[in-house]
Amino acid sequence: MISVKGYYDGDKYVTTETVYPHKNQSVIITLLDEEKLERKPVTLEQLDTFVNPSKNSDNAQNYISKLRSDRVF
Repeated sequence: MISVKGYYDGDKYVTTETVYPHKNQSVIITLLDEEKLERKPVTLEQLDTFVNPSKNSDNAQNYISKLRSDRVF
């Protein structure tokens, strides 16, 4: 017997873990009192608001070279 986390999406029960049940395998479904918070999809435009590009982002190799220029090996 195994225990698997999941949630009810309004139509069906969805597991959040990968399981490989056999056809006609018996299951026990326990409903918990806690609700799963629903995540809303995020668009690429919304993700761009978190990006703060650096003036050095155009040439990463040049940027790394500048960081290491004062190091003596």
